[in-house]
Amino acid sequence: MQTAPQVFGLYTRVHRHIQTLGILWLLYSLFGLLAWLVAMPFLSHFFGHSLHNFNHRDFPLPLSMSWILPFATILVYLRSGFGILVGIGLLRRERWARTLALVVSILTLIKPPFGTALGIYTLWVLLPSQSALEYETVTAP
Repeated sequence: MQTAPQVFGLYTRVHRHIQTLGILWLLYSLFGLLAWLVAMPFLSHFFGHSLHNFNHRDFPLPLSMSWILPFATILVYLRSGFGILVGIGLLRRERWARTLALVVSILTLIKPPFGTALGIYTLWVLLPSQSALEYETVTAP
């Protein structure tokens, strides 16, 4: 009576969670873009009109804040772009996606509550040294 050979590590932590991570990064990034597009008209009204009502003598800070919205828009697009890139890379099992996911997840930790949760989840799956070996087995050739 022969027994089937045992295959260790067939379903490792990376194997079980890589698909979920990719989908979550895509959803998080697309939701961030959508939220910014919804908030942009309200913020442009606030920064465009409300600040002009202050008298310069009563408000000593510089009122030239027209750079805030374009700067914030660039940051949102960069953050979402990197998140989409991470999601696509993880779903396609690209070699570079693990490194980019670790960097982006560390930067996303400061975005509570969902960014923090996604960052911790990503670090839990991909950061351990064993995860590097496991990720190499699932990457595309």
